[in-house]
Amino acid sequence: MQAAAEHPNKKSSALSSVVKLPRYQIETWVDDDGKPDVGRGVETARERGWLDVDVETKQFDALNTLVAAVFSGGTINENDVPAFTPDAGCVTVTRVKDALVQLGAGTKTRGDDDADRPVEVLPETDASVLGRVLVALGAPHGAKNSEADVSLPEYLDDCPMYLRRDFVEIYVWNRGQQMGDGATVQIIEERPRKFYEELAGLIRAVVNGPVYIRDDGVSISSAAIEDLRCG
Repeated sequence: MQAAAEHPNKKSSALSSVVKLPRYQIETWVDDDGKPDVGRGVETARERGWLDVDVETKQFDALNTLVAAVFSGGTINENDVPAFTPDAGCVTVTRVKDALVQLGAGTKTRGDDDADRPVEVLPETDASVLGRVLVALGAPHGAKNSEADVSLPEYLDDCPMYLRRDFVEIYVWNRGQQMGDGATVQIIEERPRKFYEELAGLIRAVVNGPVYIRDDGVSISSAAIEDLRCG
């Protein structure tokens, strides 16, 4: 791309001798004003306002919501496309859709016609670009099992408290299970022990009430859940 800028009047056949690459590797960049996927993706993300986002903006609020939704009930596949499976009876469905709209990606659903699979919410446009942005912010890419190297996003360490709380709300309401007749909520999932410790620490930082680490996840006391619900 730099060579093309330095030789603006050369077409791909002439430019290929300058950069010492076969013509077929550069002709779509030059003759059709094309760019590599990464370059196009960066431009799209910048145009959408998804890069260098101030944390105290609605744009970052939306990105934070989607990162939490990937952790708690979503995936980013090998093509960088995110898909979210928020609990259908939970407020997270609306929050995920609102976040996608806020970011200008729109929404579409998959699996509506299949009663045996959960309905997924996906970006309608620029899905793979948004997926790369979410991964850059710390969302897991691919598997999230006990063997995966999964860790909470670094931006949560020093972002405003309301963003941490929003992240926890999305995670707990989307992933938590109420146990028996009590108000205790458990998050049961296959993750490394270190991740359980990180998640419990984050929840403790934003609510008042005991939060426990289990062998298979995190247990949140009724007092902590009440604080999260009413805070």
